[in-house]
Amino acid sequence: MYIWGIIKQLKYFYIMKNKGCMSAGTIGIALLVIGAILFFWGKNGYNTFVTQEQNVNSKWSNMETVYQKRANLIPNLERTVKSYTQFEGESLNN
Repeated sequence: MYIWGIIKQLKYFYIMKNKGCMSAGTIGIALLVIGAILFFWGKNGYNTFVTQEQNVNSKWSNMETVYQKRANLIPNLERTVKSYTQFEGESLNN
C-alpha cells in the first residue's frame, strides 16, 4: 500500500511538473521524428534518381547498339549495290 501511494505522488508530481504538451522533451522528440522522416524521404528520392539514371543509361546503350548494327550494315549494302550495278552493266553491254 505504501508503494502505491508513492507511485501516485510521483505521478502527480510528473503531471504538475510538465503542464502542457509543448515541453522541451516533446519538442525534441517531434524534431527527431521530423528529421527521420526527412532523412528517409531524401534517401528514397536519391535512390529513385539513381535507379532512373541507370534505366536511362541502359536504354541509351541499347540504342547505341542498334545504331552500331545499322552502321555495320552500310558496307554490306554498298557491296551489294556495286555488285548489282556491275551485273546490270554486264547484262546491258552483252
